Amino acid sequence: MSTTPEPLSSPPAKKAFDSVEAQLGHFLNISGTPTLVKDSASRILIANDAACEILGMQREAIIGKVLIEELPADEIEHFLRIDRLVLETGVPHTCEEKLTGATGKTHTVITTKTRHVDDQGKRYLVVVFMDITGQRQSADRVRFQGQMLDAIGQAVISTDTAGFITYWNHAAEEIYGYKSEEVIGRPIYEVTVPQASDQQAHEIMQQLAAGNSWSGEFEVKRRDGTTFLAQVLNLPMTNTEGALIGIMGVSADITESKSAREAKRLADQMLEKAFSASPVGMALVGLDGRFLRVNAALCRIVGMTEAELTATNFPAITHPDDVARDSQALRDMLEGRRDRYFTEKQYRHKDGHWVPVQLSVSAVRSDTGSPLQFVSIMQDITDRKRVENAARFQAQLLNAISQSVIGNDPQGNITFLNKAAEELYGYSAREAIGMSVIDLTMPKMSHEQAQEILTRLAKREPWSGEFLVTRRDGRTFIAQVHNAPITDHAGKLIGIIGVSSDITERKRAETELRRTSELLERTGALAKTGGWQVDLESMKLTWTQETFRIAERDSAVEPALDEGINLFAPEARDTIAKAVEAAMTEGTPYDLQLPIITEKGRHKWVQTQGFAEKKDGKVIRIYGTFQDITAAKLADEKREALETQLRQSRKLQAIGTLAGGIAHDFNNIIASILGNVSLAIDETDERSEARHSLREIEKSAARARALVQQLLAFSRQQPVARRNTLIAPIVIEVARLIKSNLPETIQLVTEIRNPAAVALVDTTQIEQALLNITTNAMQALQARPGRIVLVLETVTMTDDLRERHVQLKTINTGTACTRIVVEDNGPGIAANTLERIFEPFFTTKGVNEGTGLGLSVVHGIVEAHQGVMVVESEPGVRTAFSLYLVSGEKTATGPDENHAATKAGEKHGGHIVFIDDEESMVRLVKIYLQRLGYRVSGYMHAEDALQALRENPDDIDLVISDFNMPGTSGIQVAKEAHKIRSDLKVALASGYVDESMKAQVASAGIELIIPKADGMELFCNTVELLLSKN
Repeated sequence: MSTTPEPLSSPPAKKAFDSVEAQLGHFLNISGTPTLVKDSASRILIANDAACEILGMQREAIIGKVLIEELPADEIEHFLRIDRLVLETGVPHTCEEKLTGATGKTHTVITTKTRHVDDQGKRYLVVVFMDITGQRQSADRVRFQGQMLDAIGQAVISTDTAGFITYWNHAAEEIYGYKSEEVIGRPIYEVTVPQASDQQAHEIMQQLAAGNSWSGEFEVKRRDGTTFLAQVLNLPMTNTEGALIGIMGVSADITESKSAREAKRLADQMLEKAFSASPVGMALVGLDGRFLRVNAALCRIVGMTEAELTATNFPAITHPDDVARDSQALRDMLEGRRDRYFTEKQYRHKDGHWVPVQLSVSAVRSDTGSPLQFVSIMQDITDRKRVENAARFQAQLLNAISQSVIGNDPQGNITFLNKAAEELYGYSAREAIGMSVIDLTMPKMSHEQAQEILTRLAKREPWSGEFLVTRRDGRTFIAQVHNAPITDHAGKLIGIIGVSSDITERKRAETELRRTSELLERTGALAKTGGWQVDLESMKLTWTQETFRIAERDSAVEPALDEGINLFAPEARDTIAKAVEAAMTEGTPYDLQLPIITEKGRHKWVQTQGFAEKKDGKVIRIYGTFQDITAAKLADEKREALETQLRQSRKLQAIGTLAGGIAHDFNNIIASILGNVSLAIDETDERSEARHSLREIEKSAARARALVQQLLAFSRQQPVARRNTLIAPIVIEVARLIKSNLPETIQLVTEIRNPAAVALVDTTQIEQALLNITTNAMQALQARPGRIVLVLETVTMTDDLRERHVQLKTINTGTACTRIVVEDNGPGIAANTLERIFEPFFTTKGVNEGTGLGLSVVHGIVEAHQGVMVVESEPGVRTAFSLYLVSGEKTATGPDENHAATKAGEKHGGHIVFIDDEESMVRLVKIYLQRLGYRVSGYMHAEDALQALRENPDDIDLVISDFNMPGTSGIQVAKEAHKIRSDLKVALASGYVDESMKAQVASAGIELIIPKADGMELFCNTVELLLSKN
């Protein structure tokens, strides 16, 4: 495989370099991290200043090179293979390696290779070096210093500010009897201080907390409980801000020391060893600033020997910017204004570079308080500064973003807070760092959830979601949070980073949008109005939930546009398709009422509107509404039907009023005609022409009487005597009667589906109604071949029946009904004729073929029975009349038997008073009753009759009075007659009888009412029954 790259000066390479330079150059030049950018042939295109420094080469010597010439042959292929693998797969590659620059200096680095793809799709390799040389050296120094402390032979113990043990060397294990792992993290008081020394220990701690060292003898205890006298040296450890961060103590058992000199010697020896072996730089400095004594650690920090340091003073190796501050601090301590100070400063290394240190200076004073010398403790903080600078750079980046970023340690204590977080939560970073992130940002109601999240993060699992948090002022808000664990190189959790944004407004907007959508949905559901839209680019049809409900379609699948069109009934599809096409092409709006057929096969009516949305004059979307108006359509139809019924009812009421008004007088005339004709027939020869003429007069009068009866039945002013009756015999009798008149071409079929069907009816009137209907059916067939079917059945009223036939709304759902159907397969009835069939005198028959009262009478009879008549007709196919009667009780009798008229019995010779304002009626009644042997007194004025009664009350057996007479009515005659003689029988005669008349008769104590129109034979039979009645 060739490793020779294409020259960078070639046009393709130069173009690639320019592209990368444009995208990454600016960022890399300001970055402090050594970074290279390579092309796909591993040639270096960009190298920042830090990379040039670590490679020990000028940028001009690096650009365009692969830098593999010095590698062994077997490593060249590995080097290039790693580069190709990262470029091809995009998977980053990280490793720790030694890097020796051109100057010969070797660095320990962590190399990370990642792929970058620019806008043109070209791939580049980004190589980042993390120099960990200092960290490795620091780790080696710490390990070496630990070995030195173990070799001292003195117990070396360090604690944090709270007194918890952080270090315990081998000598401490020997002296106190505890292994290091047994005491780390335990309180020093619990491990080494007996109760007797507790007070002294607290005093020492207070002195150390003030920044002063302490040395002396101190009674301590071993693991086995025994105590011994120890020579102890305690030194405070502080940070850059002078805050106490820990205590280091060196101790030795001086129990067996026999003299104070020996004890002092041992103390001096301990101090000397601690001074010499300390991992931090230590120095004794004279009042003039000269180094009097220095330890090895300080020599390493500045790269000078002890002799070189003691030959100079601290200002000589101090950075010029720090000299004035150091000098002023020393003057303050010399003049007694302060006992110590601490700061960060820079010392010049022997090779010329500046070394950052953390300095702590304390004054050593005489018994009189005069300063003798200074004790300086210095710690090389180069690595820390590097980390701090990197952290500062990262913090600046984090502060530049608009989202809140909070870092915390594994225990949940805040370690970082960016500017956005300060603004969002109301705490400054100084206030927040060290606080619990749960206590700071989360209300109590969220603590449990927060603990669950921390538990998950402790398992190194990221978490994202919405979370209720709180500001400093106590107000809460909803945050979008992304939490991620931070681990070290070994995968151990060392912290957590959390990025959050206030999404309260977004959630409020979403909630408002959801509420608005729900309101629109509910409003749409209430109004049965859905919505739709068509995106003309995708031709996608979208429906709202209410539209799906109206169409009775599963909302999980959006319909195609042609499916939306096909939802409409076949006769409406062309109309809607043209309207949609016009809206899409021209932007023409539409508003249509059309029928649809739902997915479940239901027929509905909808009102659909369409509108167009245009952009740059072109329709890009059409949208509109889709409202279920089925109920409104049905309501309109019902309203029209009810209005028709109301008009019909008013017509019937007017005719009924007319019929009731003329019935009395008309029946009186007919009764007079029939009576006199009957007398005349009796007086003429059976074979004479006169008798034949009289018979014709009798027939015509009978027809006139029947016509009046039909009018009264139609207007529901004819009395109805209803009782529970078996209906089957009535239907059978009607079939028998109609069959005798049927032409041979017409077949009559009777279906008694429920022989036990019962209803509350007047037998005669129901029989009349059925005869009228079947007669109409027979006449409709006009002797053509056909069929008439009579059906008797019992049905239960359903919502479906009530919806299909508005007339049935008067019968409650669930009611048992007896239904009688008369159906023929004749020519049917036209729609405009069907509306008028119950109108009185309306007929489609020719002159002298019908009166137009047949179905009107049926209508009156049905309403008088509180029933319902439903007519269905298909022109050219069929006509069906369905009579619905509410079912009666199961125990019922058959139809009324036609009792023969009572024959005249024994002649009583009684005295009858008859009163009527019509002279012809008085004469006629007198003739008929006198033929039966009765003595009859006739009067045209009621007062004349009453006067005759007063004069001879006991001579009269029966008083019959016309009901309606000028001056005194029949009711008044009855009341006056009973005043004269209380046991006198009184009857009324009337050409017309209605329900109100019956009520008045009952209250006046009248025996009964005799209908004049029923004929003189019945009139006379009734009189005989009254006079023979006990």
